[in-house]
Amino acid sequence: MTENTEADFRRERAEHALKRFLSEGKYLPEVMRDFHDAKEIFKTMHHVSGWNEKEGWARDISWMDGQIYVIDLFLHFMARHGYTLQRSRAKLEFHDLYEKRRRFRDEQGDELASFLTARMAAAPETSPPETNEAE
Repeated sequence: MTENTEADFRRERAEHALKRFLSEGKYLPEVMRDFHDAKEIFKTMHHVSGWNEKEGWARDISWMDGQIYVIDLFLHFMARHGYTLQRSRAKLEFHDLYEKRRRFRDEQGDELASFLTARMAAAPETSPPETNEAE
């Protein structure tokens, strides 16, 4: 093998390994590797942050736009250049992401239950169809 061919082979292997790393989402924290988990985190962040309020600076950014930009573009770009997110090692009392997601999920469930209860209460009652006993 010539020196040039060997270098090309090493570059090709390195690029293949990087593509696999990226496609497997290994550049993301484990909590965000699953699309549905990441979606829930972005929905939670969008809801509880208040950044999307009418006067907020992020009012024109949906949770979906944020997720696509951050995960599919920004973090992917950064990972391609050797940077990844990681849990902070600072000795501080951080908020619990899992608890925040659980509370948001519970709140959404409560809102849906209230909506359905109100809809059922507002719906006109229907009586069962009359049956003709002579038949």
